Amino acid sequence: MKASKHITKSARIFIRQTIRENNGGEVFFIGKQDENGMIADVDAYAFGGKNAVPVLLRLVEYGDVVLHNHPDGNLEPSEADVDSAGSLGDLGVGSYIVNNECTGLHITVRAFKETDIELLKKDEILSLFSEKGTLAKTIREYEHRPEQIDMAKAVIRGFNENLICVIEAGTGTGKSLAYLIPAIRWSLYNKQRVIVSTNTINLQEQLVGKDLPLLRDKCKLDFKSELMKGRQNYLCLRRANYVKGERLWLESEKDRKVFQLIFDWSGKTSDGSLSDLNVSPPREIWERICCEPDTCLRTRCRFYQECFFYQARRRAARADIVVVNHHLLMADLSLRSITKNYTAAAVLPPFRRIIIDEAHNIEQVATNYFTVRITRFGILYHLRRLASRPKEKREKGLLSFLSEKLFHLEKKHSSLRLPRLVETIRNQVIPGVHSTASLVQAEFRTLTGEFLSLVRESGMDFEQNISLRVVPEIEESFFWTDALSSCKNRITTALRRFVSILKQLLEELEQLPEKLLEEVREPCVEISALKERLELASSHWRYFYNGAEAHCRWLEYKPEKYKRPESLKLCIAPIDVRENMRKAIYDVNHTVVMTSATLAVENRFDFIIDLLGLAPIETNQPEEKRKKDAPLPAFERLLTRKLGTSFDFENQAFVGVATDLPDPSAPGFPHALGTAIMKAINISRGKALVLFTSYRLMDKLFKQLEELIVQMGYPCYCQGQEPRHKLLQKFIREKHAVLFATASFWEGVDVKGESLECLVITRLPFRVPTEPLLQARAEALQLQGRDPFRELDLPQAVIKFKQGFGRLIRSRMDRGAILIFDRRVATKYYGRTFLSSLPTKKILKLPSAKLFKEMKTFFR
Repeated sequence: MKASKHITKSARIFIRQTIRENNGGEVFFIGKQDENGMIADVDAYAFGGKNAVPVLLRLVEYGDVVLHNHPDGNLEPSEADVDSAGSLGDLGVGSYIVNNECTGLHITVRAFKETDIELLKKDEILSLFSEKGTLAKTIREYEHRPEQIDMAKAVIRGFNENLICVIEAGTGTGKSLAYLIPAIRWSLYNKQRVIVSTNTINLQEQLVGKDLPLLRDKCKLDFKSELMKGRQNYLCLRRANYVKGERLWLESEKDRKVFQLIFDWSGKTSDGSLSDLNVSPPREIWERICCEPDTCLRTRCRFYQECFFYQARRRAARADIVVVNHHLLMADLSLRSITKNYTAAAVLPPFRRIIIDEAHNIEQVATNYFTVRITRFGILYHLRRLASRPKEKREKGLLSFLSEKLFHLEKKHSSLRLPRLVETIRNQVIPGVHSTASLVQAEFRTLTGEFLSLVRESGMDFEQNISLRVVPEIEESFFWTDALSSCKNRITTALRRFVSILKQLLEELEQLPEKLLEEVREPCVEISALKERLELASSHWRYFYNGAEAHCRWLEYKPEKYKRPESLKLCIAPIDVRENMRKAIYDVNHTVVMTSATLAVENRFDFIIDLLGLAPIETNQPEEKRKKDAPLPAFERLLTRKLGTSFDFENQAFVGVATDLPDPSAPGFPHALGTAIMKAINISRGKALVLFTSYRLMDKLFKQLEELIVQMGYPCYCQGQEPRHKLLQKFIREKHAVLFATASFWEGVDVKGESLECLVITRLPFRVPTEPLLQARAEALQLQGRDPFRELDLPQAVIKFKQGFGRLIRSRMDRGAILIFDRRVATKYYGRTFLSSLPTKKILKLPSAKLFKEMKTFFR
């Protein structure tokens, strides 16, 4: 019979290609069925031999199909095929035989259909959360929380009714257990994988290291879970083995020592990911040996079976719950959206149910994912991989290694091609690298100078970080029409010319006899990947210069790297990602649960619903016919829930606003702020996290106050001194420390206990109004007759403010003061929006002297 009736096109292409890569030999695959019973998701697991079936028996699950090819084209099953099909059939696994082109098919045992959907039993699940339920009996620190039960109810509805749930659950609700238990039950009942996506490593570690093992061990839930990381987090055994064997040509003595540590670790690790490595290798070293899509040989790789990435992917394919981060989720959803394939494996194994925790970040992650950035360093990095700088004593890089390799092969093999290839590399390709790199250096240097001239003419202060949006006035300036245009033309021309040289070299190498080609296969793969990246860099220049509809373009400059051309960055990003999110997430997934402690503004979800593309859309386009199994439009499936917190903020927290400090824009604000911070630290005896919205103000006050704070007997730290996690460890360990921080410290920081008893919010976290993407989005709202401040700036700031506020009270035992030193929450009309969004109504608005007096009373 025809294979096309039972196997999807993409799966047939994969099977055919894998068999070819195996030189037409026998390959065993495991296939997964889609909703229509078609084999959609396929991967290769064994290559011929008698041991193939025992290997497969350990990997398959009910409803899978094992496929293998008969190279001679005769699809009749042998006795061995019948025996193995019987063993597989006992497990509820089908057996198919195909020809090498995957056009013909013989079914030995038909695929077992999945059973009908089994809905979650609400009472059964909620009983686990009761005061006398399984959780209370098995978890020593478990607390019965009504908010947790309410959240579990909403998640159960989301799974049973194919809904999109937007749930704000305050700190202490126990969100993870409230969504994990229904998700696990659903996956076990219905053999459907559930993806859980987070934004921070902290939450991932909590889920994988604590919550999921607890539910598996203590609550006796028999499920499989897997943490799936991005491909580049995993060591590539092929690339590592190549560097290990040939590193003499590639690395300095210092680099070789780092590589040796990694090689030693690679033989011991079962995970193979960067987080399992007990050293932090330089980025340029890890990128030489990590797993990358454009250097992956897949089934042609001799390390395919042992590959850390593919092992993780296979484990994920067998897992009920797969934990990922938002960026990996967006990469997967983007690829599915492009290929229109939602049932096969893309980056992740197939799924139709997603839980997005820390959902207030998902739109920003989506925007960052689709943003293109062009830098001098980005281009030079690829060129330096090919060949080192000409002034270096010893030539390094892939081309030098390839040249030496070919030169030594010339002594063993009498091929006329080899001397010509060596001469081409040394006299044409390597000089091409140097000339292209020199041109890129010079062009960026000139462009940076012209950009600074433009900045001076406009009266901007180029001592600060600059983000200059590309608007019609910029496009009409000399900088754009002459400097940038010339730079773009010269760089893209040089890159195209050099890429052409590389392409010609690779084509000549492909003409080598197979035996010789295998000797240089490794560097050829790397060089080919770099060629593709340089081509992409060239297209990015044209993309930026010509622009794209509904996109924002801007130029960034950072003065701390003054006189260094890489400080100039060219960026382009979509103004609106809502349509992307609708197509990639809501329109194709049956259940989507989006949760966070900060989604509502003034107890309403209007902002987040609009931001995430969940609101009804007005369009003049004719409505597309919905597929039979496709979910309803997002807004018709929306369920929102705002749950309170189980913490007693009125008694656990002292919340005060200093009403007599100068306005943050006033010249006297930094001095007054410094004085107020010192008084607060004195009362709390350190134990303070001071949150800023500006690196400049943070650094200025840290320099002024550090010595005074240390003299008081309290260690004092500032963001940027050390990596984030090390600063937090010191802050927690010291007990009376003070930490000045900004940016990422507003969220994802979990300090329970007495190490943190004073939280200072120095300023309301409004984003910089001149930020290009914010400007573009504000203009888009104005064109619709809407108010950008009320509908964009203010709600974004409120959500960030709530995140910062949530750093203090992390358990029922925590107690401390939250001080707001931005008087605008008490004096401006919009201040009410900030304060009414907090989980407490007991907020003191007093002059500093009275406020600190009340604070002393609280601490006594």
